[in-house]
Amino acid sequence: MEIDPSAPLIDPTQAPGRQIDCISSAISHCNKLQLLNKLIRLASIQQPKQATSSAKGSVLEGTLEVLAALARKAHILELDRLKLLLINDNLSVNLQSDSSLLKACHTLDIMTAMSRSYDLLKRFCNQSDACQLLQLYQCSLRGIKGSTDAQVTYITSKVIDLLVNIVNTHNSGATFLLETDCQCSMEVIEAVLLVLHREYRIYNQQNQAQGFTLLRQAVILLHSLMTCTDHKLDIEYIQLIICLTRLFRRHPVTAEAEANLLLDLWDNEDDEEEEHLHEDMDVAP
Repeated sequence: MEIDPSAPLIDPTQAPGRQIDCISSAISHCNKLQLLNKLIRLASIQQPKQATSSAKGSVLEGTLEVLAALARKAHILELDRLKLLLINDNLSVNLQSDSSLLKACHTLDIMTAMSRSYDLLKRFCNQSDACQLLQLYQCSLRGIKGSTDAQVTYITSKVIDLLVNIVNTHNSGATFLLETDCQCSMEVIEAVLLVLHREYRIYNQQNQAQGFTLLRQAVILLHSLMTCTDHKLDIEYIQLIICLTRLFRRHPVTAEAEANLLLDLWDNEDDEEEEHLHEDMDVAP
């Protein structure tokens, strides 16, 4: 057999450089897993009530911030490694009113990233008082102690974004939120309505762009949820719908279709009452 003198002595696919790159990649992957495991352990440490020092709070805030960054960039198959965070209230404890704004925000970012996985999403509800979704809704309503209106709007927008992400990412996302055998499914629509009521009041006082964006997102979420259920809008919220529809129709950013989403929420077989509703919306405030 003749030997081709121009052929490489070593198969390029088996070259030392290629092997070194593979080994380096494997080591890097192991290091990332070790780092992730350490971060999860740090985030899972339950702080005693008396441990309120700024140093301990900063460590947890930093840990949650790094976990949020990793979770956002993680492939959906890698997200399963974060399931330990859903054990023993490791995340929901950061959504309580005595938490800090940074802890709550980073926690919501982590949950938003985790919600891309339906398997992890199902773990958000454990059908108990410690249900992650229930804690989520309560956080959007009570906020974090000492927060300003702007901070309340900011953290609430993260909650609404998370719920919108669940509905938009999964075909059965809205059904999941509405049909779990848990208190959270009974409260989700009421929570969104209460958020709309509060944020509409804040927007009227401050006229902030962030507040209006939140109103638009919350209306889209409410419409998505109510079209998947037989839930009827309580009469006490009709005036809110009228005010929001009027606002949407007059605001230069929104399209007529968004205002019509609000009208879809009004489901009344009494044509006379529905006519009065339209008349009310045409009256200047």
